[in-house]
Amino acid sequence: MSCQDFGSHVKIYPAMYNKSYKKYYTNCSLCPRECRVDRTVSAAGFCRETDRVRIAWAGLHYGEEPTITGKKGSGAVFFTGCTLKCVFCQNYQVSGGILGGYVSSGELTEIMLGLQKVHAENINLVTGTHFIPHIIDSVEEAKKEGLRIPVVWNTSGFEKIISLKLIENTVDIFLTDIKTLSHEYSKKLFNFSNYPEVAIKAVNSMADMKPIKKEDGKLLSGVIVRHLVMPGMLDSTFKVLKLFKDNWYGKAILSLMFQYIPVKKYTSAEIDNLTKMLTEDEYSRVMDFLYRLNIDEGYMQEFSYGSNVEWMPDFSRCNPFPEGMAKTLWHYREDCRGQK
Repeated sequence: MSCQDFGSHVKIYPAMYNKSYKKYYTNCSLCPRECRVDRTVSAAGFCRETDRVRIAWAGLHYGEEPTITGKKGSGAVFFTGCTLKCVFCQNYQVSGGILGGYVSSGELTEIMLGLQKVHAENINLVTGTHFIPHIIDSVEEAKKEGLRIPVVWNTSGFEKIISLKLIENTVDIFLTDIKTLSHEYSKKLFNFSNYPEVAIKAVNSMADMKPIKKEDGKLLSGVIVRHLVMPGMLDSTFKVLKLFKDNWYGKAILSLMFQYIPVKKYTSAEIDNLTKMLTEDEYSRVMDFLYRLNIDEGYMQEFSYGSNVEWMPDFSRCNPFPEGMAKTLWHYREDCRGQK
């Protein structure tokens, strides 16, 4: 399938953009950093993006949680830029603004409808906070044109409540991180020490907005809380798991990940553990703690020492992911569009 095939299914909306949303870009405070820069004239904010939407890749992705992936894959859209920029980010080519192509709101609508056409289980918007105004427009227009599948907001958890309220009627599912509850780690990893308070408030709001609703094993509404276990930082993981049990168990779904890979280019010298791999002993200790908390529902990645390296995406390739894990429908490189 090529990008041109979308045209037989939907019309093009090159000029579509609700100008009333321009205010959110001219004095931008969409994310908790509140840079207050005018993104209509420059990319001077932390996200390093203007008010023109950039995406790196869109396609069917088979590597999300089973309730998101389903049988036919999640319709993922990877936005360029990021409001958090973790020093250990595996998607640094995208989050760091290195790779991406400009799309209009109308073209984004077209991509969403194209993903539905190839039977995506949902539309999975990855790291889109800094483009919320355009995304609202695009999803609204897509729904008018027949978009019926759920919309997933795939986020770091670094969200303002007011921004979440903007998208409350736009998205159906929140797929969010709780990365750490340590102010020290937050400062070193994200250069934002108050990440824990921001993320906790965000997840509380998400859980209130979207109660869990499933059908045939597929999530139609709700919140999935992800946590990536980091080498040498089990104290942080234990606190996150305790927080989840005390506050969100039964209201949200836990997803525990063990896929950390040292990314040398983005390793912080202040945290030596980032150069290491997670050990089997650390994995066992997390499992023991999870058992003691009696958290018996959710998702958990299997542990295999060193095997995560092969999962490292490379968005410069036509298919950034391992063979069989994704199908490309849109790529910032035109020669890659429609390739598997």
